[in-house]
Amino acid sequence: MFSDDIYKFFIEVVLAGGGGALVAYGLFSYLGKKWLENKFLQSLEKFKLQQALQMEQYRFEINSLFNRISKIHEKEFEVLPNAWFKLQESLGKVSKLISPYQEYPDLSNKDEEQTKEILDKIEFEESEKKEILNSQDKNLKYREIYFWHYFSGVRDVVYEFHNYLLYNKIFLSKDLFDCFSKIDNILIEVIRKREAMERSKDYLDSIKVYNEINDEVVPLVQDLAILIQQRLHYQDAE
Repeated sequence: MFSDDIYKFFIEVVLAGGGGALVAYGLFSYLGKKWLENKFLQSLEKFKLQQALQMEQYRFEINSLFNRISKIHEKEFEVLPNAWFKLQESLGKVSKLISPYQEYPDLSNKDEEQTKEILDKIEFEESEKKEILNSQDKNLKYREIYFWHYFSGVRDVVYEFHNYLLYNKIFLSKDLFDCFSKIDNILIEVIRKREAMERSKDYLDSIKVYNEINDEVVPLVQDLAILIQQRLHYQDAE
């Protein structure tokens, strides 16, 4: 390698003059060129190595970001069908809860044995069955007890849907979450109104509450279905 000491030596020879200086200058030019070439090649290799390392870092960061995005999308594709299923389950149970048209067994013309057979097919507590058997109006008592059993189950399903939305909000786009939430809020409000009616025994608004489902929730569910299909690229699967 053309060292700094050799470089200084040739400079001194050239400055001293004479024929030897010309030879020394020619040798210096040749060796200096080689030295510069070597220095350039060394710098170039170092630059290439730095660029390769930097590109590898960029590639790692891009792949990591892509993997995170892919996992979020995979989670979204898992959440959307589950949220839709829980919505449909909640809507079905709430619709039945507030429907003006309810069917109950007629216990008024049944003897005690027949009444017990009917009650044994339903998940009532033994104390509740005794209440019905000992009641003067068995049908009324049956309906009261049945309502609160069914209401409890409906409330659990609706709040399970509500909590599922909150837990998975991060995986839902804003438009989807907003639409789900509007429906969720209406369902919660409807079951609260139905509970209040049952406790007060005031059923004057029962039809109004029932119409809230048809007038408000059904159109939102239709809009939501379109949004979900678009998000899941449903049209590309046809």
